[in-house]
Amino acid sequence: MDGTVIWFAILGGFAGGIVMTMMTAMARKIGVTQMSIRVVEGALFTGDAAKARKIGLFTHVVVMSAVVIGGIYGLLFLLFDVAPSNAWWYGALFGVVHGLISGVVIGAAPKMHPRMGGAGVAPAMASGSNIHLSSPGPFAHNYGDKTPIMLIVGHVLYGSVLGLVVTLLAG
Repeated sequence: MDGTVIWFAILGGFAGGIVMTMMTAMARKIGVTQMSIRVVEGALFTGDAAKARKIGLFTHVVVMSAVVIGGIYGLLFLLFDVAPSNAWWYGALFGVVHGLISGVVIGAAPKMHPRMGGAGVAPAMASGSNIHLSSPGPFAHNYGDKTPIMLIVGHVLYGSVLGLVVTLLAG
C-alpha cells in the first residue's frame, strides 16, 4: 500500500465511527448499556446535555474516529505492509487492541474529565444544563454489566468497517 491508504483509512474511520455510534445507540435502546460516548466526549466541552450530544457526535465521529484513529490505523497498515485484501481483518485485529486500550483509558477518565467522577448519572441519562457523569470504571462496567463486551465488540466492528472501506478503495 502507498500513502493514499491513510486517506482511505480516514474515510473508513468516519464510516466505522458512524456504525459504532449507531450500534451503541441501539444497545442503549434495548437496555444493554447506559453508555453514550456522545455525552461523555461532548461533556468535556459543555455542561449542557443537548449541546454535549451534538458536540460529542462531531468529536467522536469526525475528529476521533475519522481523523485521529483512522489516521493511526492507516499508519499501522503502512507499518505492517498490509495488503488491501487483508485490511478488513487487520482492522478487526487492531480493533481488539484499540478496544482494550479504550477500556483502560475510560476507567481513568474521571481523573481528566471535568464533569465525571463520584456520584452522578450515566451518560445516557444526562439531561439539563449541569451534567455530572458517574465514574464509568474500567471498561465502563459501571454503565452496565454488558458494557465491557459491547466496548470491545464495538471497536472490533469499527476496525472491520474501517478496513473494509480501505479494501474497497485500495483494492
